[in-house]
Amino acid sequence: MLAGVIVGLEGEPLLYNNLPGFMELAETHSRAITIITNGGPLTEKVCRDWANFSIKNIILSVDAADRLSYERFRKNGGFERFKKNAAMVAGMLPCQFHATVFKENLKSLLGMPALAYDLGIKRLSLQLLRSHPGSMARHIRSASRAELSRWLPEMRANAAQYNIDLGFDRNFGDLVWESDQIDAASIKHTTGNGTHCEHADTLACVLSDGRLFPCAGDFEPVPIKEYSFDGMFNHPYLLALRALRGAGRLIEPCRICMNIEH
Repeated sequence: MLAGVIVGLEGEPLLYNNLPGFMELAETHSRAITIITNGGPLTEKVCRDWANFSIKNIILSVDAADRLSYERFRKNGGFERFKKNAAMVAGMLPCQFHATVFKENLKSLLGMPALAYDLGIKRLSLQLLRSHPGSMARHIRSASRAELSRWLPEMRANAAQYNIDLGFDRNFGDLVWESDQIDAASIKHTTGNGTHCEHADTLACVLSDGRLFPCAGDFEPVPIKEYSFDGMFNHPYLLALRALRGAGRLIEPCRICMNIEH
């Protein structure tokens, strides 16, 4: 039995045709389900259906708190529709906001605590942008340390004003160390040889087109032959990666991953 299953680390899960069957599979083999969605395709029926599962959290991915910025960063996204759907989910299921922080959205994100409060959302988690071909194609860039240092105090103050629980991913490092939002143990994600990462043992990501890859990194996705627990979580692709990890081999997708300290 898995401690939990996260649906939607890459791609929009509601565009995945086999989502209902996958949810049944996750319910059978895990104690809790977390779903990551941009909120656009959500409907009241979907939320009612999800209420029948062991939902731990619905993570609403949102990169801006104003319409112009939101629709710039979220192609074909509608800000008013997102707000309507977020408020609907907040009234039916446990949920939170999650945003990727980058240079171009720093100003807009300052309004996220107020938006969350207005929609009934009580938690906002933040992660730093990891530069990759997708982000470069969207013309967004990582914020500098100096920019983040100036931005963080105002972001914290806004969250406190609206009583929003604010969380940071480990890549903020000592920028938020003094806030006690993360602890020292979470910063280092390694063993003595500097190559350990438990993602190979705990993650199996299924894209919206049905292909699988090990984690949110730079791996080439592969087809899934059998939509079962073993067919996905124990796919030969994942077994091979675990064997390499067990042998201490640092392959290229892992070499550039921020989860591994080099």
